[in-house]
Amino acid sequence: IHVSGTVATGGTNDHTFTIPQYTQVPGIFNDVQAWEMWYRGGDSLTVSVRDPTTAPCGGSQLSVSGSTGTGFHAISTNSGTMIIDDTGSPAINGDRFFDAEVDDQAGSAPCRGTWTFRVHGDNITQGGHYDIWIYFSTFGTAQIAVDWNAPDLTGLVSIPGTAFNVTTVAAFVTKRSWTDISGRIISYTSMPEIGSLAVFSSPGPTRDGRMKPEISAPGMGIASALSIDAAPDILADPNLSLRVVQDGVHWVIEGTSMAAPHVTGVYAQLLGLNPTLDAVQLRTLATTAAVRDTFTGPAASNDWGFGKIDGLGAMLNMIKDIPTFQAVTDGTTFTWTAIPQASTYNVYRGDLRLLNGTYYGTCFRQGLASPTFTDTETPIPGSGFFYLTTGVKDGVEGLLGFKSDGSPRPNAAPCAP
Repeated sequence: IHVSGTVATGGTNDHTFTIPQYTQVPGIFNDVQAWEMWYRGGDSLTVSVRDPTTAPCGGSQLSVSGSTGTGFHAISTNSGTMIIDDTGSPAINGDRFFDAEVDDQAGSAPCRGTWTFRVHGDNITQGGHYDIWIYFSTFGTAQIAVDWNAPDLTGLVSIPGTAFNVTTVAAFVTKRSWTDISGRIISYTSMPEIGSLAVFSSPGPTRDGRMKPEISAPGMGIASALSIDAAPDILADPNLSLRVVQDGVHWVIEGTSMAAPHVTGVYAQLLGLNPTLDAVQLRTLATTAAVRDTFTGPAASNDWGFGKIDGLGAMLNMIKDIPTFQAVTDGTTFTWTAIPQASTYNVYRGDLRLLNGTYYGTCFRQGLASPTFTDTETPIPGSGFFYLTTGVKDGVEGLLGFKSDGSPRPNAAPCAP
């Protein structure tokens, strides 16, 4: 559903899609292809929708064009009604967009054959990059959806998953067969590999280059609650009843709508331990604990985010999160904000001159019942001390935090258990 490109001043790019033979649906607004195109606010473009030259469209190509800031343009032909519109542009963020559509509102349905969406650079001052998404497509009684002929298979996360402070969740496979309510073994026809990314899971990045999703969770083969109101209709449908499992009150479904609740449940448990956490803090706890395997690969990506959700790991990360470390005015007493998850605290101290990728100090205070300690020793001239604090919960000590690449800081001299 997505294409993207870059155009220079005076340059032109073409993107095509092909409408197959179909049986027109009676009425209007039943056979439709619609797009939205976004680009930077400092660029000026002209975009055109051009019909096929194949029968029954005729031997000459017809088109409608619109340029930046010129509003609504439409023509109705035997090839259907063609529309280009940037009336609502620019958006609140300063970027610009075109809405485009071909439909049957004037009685003639969009013609079969290869259509062209043309992008021309009029005056490019902000790089000339653009993205175009098909947001609605249906043709004929079979409701055929038409894709781009040469799609860009990135940038498919949609609103609200593109928001800055939300956690956007990818889906992976945890089940590919189950026993239905009649005792039959039912399987997905594609038989995806357990642990692999679900085929429907949308990759990022966002249009402004942010990595999305941030985390992945089980989302394909999920035995979820079956509503008592929906159950009669589900059980009466031979295709849907295959999804109802043996207890009759759960059914197997799939989607990122199944993956996101897994993360929501983890967040609910984290908030139960510390209700002061905000959305970004929750997301950070989850992403820094994410599991990476042969499916996710070793690095974060726009398919998997930082990896697979680890609820226990996220909880343990809370123990590691020691906020608001500060010195009291006497210069020898130090304190920090207590966290409800920690029963005791350990403090590490190091010489600033020695700080490097493998040295983060040595155990200085152990088993502190309250968030405070004193240090009357004076560092040597020209240097100083640094301190790192960890929390301990049920005998488990948090790490010394994380390096910029996301890996744990090494603890070369851990406090004794």
